[in-house]
Amino acid sequence: WLCVSPVSAAPTTAPQVLLAVTNSESMDGNTSGAIMAGSGNLPAGDQTLYSSSSPVFFSIPAGFTPPLNAGAGGVAPYTVACGTYLCDNSASRLNLAKAAISNMLSTYYSSLNFGLYTFKIGAPSLYTTWVYYMSQPGGFTFTHVLNDGTTVPNPCFNYPLATATVLTNCAAVAPLYGATNINTFEYMRILISSDDPTVNDVLYASGLASVFVTYGGPTPATPYPPNRTIANYNAGTISSAYNNSLPANQAKVTSPTNAGYVPYSTHVMSVKRGFGYGASQDATTGSINVAMGSAAASFTNALLPETSNPNSTEIKAVAGQSAVPGLLNGARSYLDGLTKATCQKQYVVLLTDGLPTLDLANRPWPPVGGIPSISYGMTSTYNNDGSLNTSTTTALTDTINSITSLATDKINTYVIGLGAGVNSTANLEAAKVLKAMAVAGKTNDFFPANDPSSLTAAFNSIAQDIYNQTSVSAPVAPISVKNGGLEYQLISNPSPVAGYVTAFPVQSNGTASTTAQWDASSLMTGASRTSALMSTDSTGVVMALASVDAAAFNAPGTACAPNKAAIISFVNDPSYSGISGCDYKGGRAAGTFLSTFSTQNSAKYIGPPSNALLVGKSGYANYAISQASRAKQLVFTNNDGFLYAIDAATGALNWGWTPRSVLGQMQAYATFQSKRLMDGSFTVVDAANTSSVWGSYIVGSAQSGAEHYILQLDSTGKPTTVVYDSVITGGVAPGDQASTTGAAPYRQPPQLLYMGSQAYMVYVVNFGTLSTIYEVNVATGVVTASVLPFTSSATLAVDQQSNTLWLGSTTGAVYRMPVTSVAAADAANLTQIATMTDPTDASNTTTVKPVLYVGYVESKGIPYVYAVSKNQLTLYSINRNGWVPIFAATPTSGYAYSGSTYAANAALTKWTVGSVVSDLPRVDGTTLLLPVFVPGATSCDLGTGYYDFFDITSGKFPTVPYKLDGLPITQNLLIGSGPAFTPSITLTQTGLALNTGSSGNLTPKKPLVNNGLGVVRPITWKQF
Repeated sequence: WLCVSPVSAAPTTAPQVLLAVTNSESMDGNTSGAIMAGSGNLPAGDQTLYSSSSPVFFSIPAGFTPPLNAGAGGVAPYTVACGTYLCDNSASRLNLAKAAISNMLSTYYSSLNFGLYTFKIGAPSLYTTWVYYMSQPGGFTFTHVLNDGTTVPNPCFNYPLATATVLTNCAAVAPLYGATNINTFEYMRILISSDDPTVNDVLYASGLASVFVTYGGPTPATPYPPNRTIANYNAGTISSAYNNSLPANQAKVTSPTNAGYVPYSTHVMSVKRGFGYGASQDATTGSINVAMGSAAASFTNALLPETSNPNSTEIKAVAGQSAVPGLLNGARSYLDGLTKATCQKQYVVLLTDGLPTLDLANRPWPPVGGIPSISYGMTSTYNNDGSLNTSTTTALTDTINSITSLATDKINTYVIGLGAGVNSTANLEAAKVLKAMAVAGKTNDFFPANDPSSLTAAFNSIAQDIYNQTSVSAPVAPISVKNGGLEYQLISNPSPVAGYVTAFPVQSNGTASTTAQWDASSLMTGASRTSALMSTDSTGVVMALASVDAAAFNAPGTACAPNKAAIISFVNDPSYSGISGCDYKGGRAAGTFLSTFSTQNSAKYIGPPSNALLVGKSGYANYAISQASRAKQLVFTNNDGFLYAIDAATGALNWGWTPRSVLGQMQAYATFQSKRLMDGSFTVVDAANTSSVWGSYIVGSAQSGAEHYILQLDSTGKPTTVVYDSVITGGVAPGDQASTTGAAPYRQPPQLLYMGSQAYMVYVVNFGTLSTIYEVNVATGVVTASVLPFTSSATLAVDQQSNTLWLGSTTGAVYRMPVTSVAAADAANLTQIATMTDPTDASNTTTVKPVLYVGYVESKGIPYVYAVSKNQLTLYSINRNGWVPIFAATPTSGYAYSGSTYAANAALTKWTVGSVVSDLPRVDGTTLLLPVFVPGATSCDLGTGYYDFFDITSGKFPTVPYKLDGLPITQNLLIGSGPAFTPSITLTQTGLALNTGSSGNLTPKKPLVNNGLGVVRPITWKQF
């Protein structure tokens, strides 16, 4: 199947993704299910994944049911009646592919343009299928002992009790083996089954017995040299013939399907399965199944389960050979013929459960690496980077050339290999072929999919990668060490994946060098990671990965990640090659240890304890003195699942920690990083426990706000204990709603406040429409929680002096809530102070929804609250009538509030025209800095980030402005391409320097210096 860019619901300039599906007979799945015709049932807990007949037994994940009829008691039919026809109800490769594509479309339909492309075929013919078993020399024998690989269920076991058809067929076969043998033994010894991944075949025919045996032959003795040559195969003259059959008049001559195989053992037993299709295919082009830009219903119809109606419109597993070169040639022609924007990107996603078997000259070839290919002496060699060097199979070389032609047209090709036929553990050569195809397609490596979850994850990972490539890979917002030192930037390349943590020297005036001093990623080694990476045992103790119990790794796992030792090996070093045929880079560039950084990752500089606000607390000064030599570290999260700490001066890796909840998912190395499980933010806090013993803690969130944790640090700055770790499955952070603004990330750390020497973290988790607030003692982990009476939508803000929390709702309401450490009592004392209303609505009845950011500020003893929605800022203050608006600002105008209405006022500051909020506002003194984003006019345009400035007391441009290059900033400031980030701050000799950042800026920017704040005072880190 070919996948191209987004459909009609997406912007017309969004990337075009052509989904190319190799719908040959190897994708077939509509078998009756049971070995004996008639029952058609599955054993409880198992589903059999068929290509034509190749079953691969998968453990079905929770929630998966057959597409039409789930059956009862754990037993589901493979084929069910649907009207006057039959429908494929199995967990076949075709059905799983359709389900995975549907899942991906549901997520990315509105962001990318998709099309479906398949083989171009003639009119399909309906057949019945049979699995075939080849005997050991001398014929079949029978046993009571099951031996996987050499025995199969005896199709004639207890045949006198079977249906009339099976009874008749088995009764005819029985004399060849003795009636007792074939009737009383549960299992039959075989040499090989057509279900075996190295065969991956099925018999297509019509009108034959449900069970039959051919014998008396074969002619020739083998279909391989010296009897036959590859030239015979190319000419289509290979066959295998037998003299006799039981019952009589069965198919005694067979020729290869696209699996390249014909049976040639002493006896061959064929057992009826279900319906299947056959058809000729075009060797030079493919066929558009769902055109780019089609309505969603077109995909729905194409992805319905296969039926026995040859005229129905769903995609069928039908073509005789796997004409992959022609499919890709046709995809290139189709994409080249589409109308697109100047720099609109195009992609092909190739889904295949087999290898190319038909070249552009219409000649069939056996699949590379299979028994026929080896027997005909076919060879292929590969370069060190995985690209194809030589091959005697033209179907493969034609495929590589077709993919290379796509790449020449700047169309990258992603490759998904589905099922046992291309599973590296069953066919190492198949994995090499698929990797070579991906390398030719400029996507580095293929995505193995050996179960439903990995197939779905592969599609979603590819779609996310394509989505990410529509703009420059976003860096984490820049941060700086105080007192000059270094400025750090965290950026990444999306394909092939590579993460970089760079340090730039900062001069006394706050200007950073344009040349990095070091890159922490390049300083990492497998050995340094082995000694540094940690997780948590079941009691909360932080320890080296090797010491964590095996249960945390969910081992045993997959073939390439079978146990704890293997998982640890490739987590420590992605270049690990301990299991032949497995590549653990997960899309990363060779030699790269870090994955991508998303805009939801975070970074902080963490030095020794130095919180001036705590100096008066009992015991804190002595604690801070005792910790003065604690390591100065840069701490950051990465999409590879770890919270890292590196030496802030040298970049050397100090430690890395991953939550226990994340560790168990790392065995899915190929798709793990696309899950972005460490999306979130964190901060560091000093707190005393109930015994007045002080400590330092990292307080953070992960999994986009579903998980919150507290790590206690020792005197070296290394975590020792997980004080608290809570995961709300399906939960998200309420703030920074990217789906609302199209620009903002979902990150926010828990808010912190003190009650005496006790520190508390406060956070909200949304689950559906429910919002639950949590208040956790940082040093003890004691937690209280309560459901809020509204759906929270804003990042939280706290007033440390009054221990008050500020919140915003999806309906535009602004709330204040006291924090006492008892969440239920605090929630009962919620007070709504205002509702954001549209200033253009004279009656003030139109609610602005939702509130995305709130904050509390005091100036000269007067309290102010700000609330920000997608494109409106409203400032409130308090008087004898309660909280009332002062002004509002939108991209259209500034508005003054008087009495009961807003009025446009040209003297007030407005947002940058056409902008939306893109990150958390920053407040310094009475200046509010608002990061905003103006989307680009075309897909080629990354858009532009700005900083907009407001005086919170007046709504005008600040009278004490920031300066750039020594000159005051007198208007909203363009800072670069992509959404603007909240700046961090550095204290310099000339004042406070803001370190600007936007998602399109990949080099250090000149700082904005505010030297008009009067008193130079310590600045606490307030990054989210």
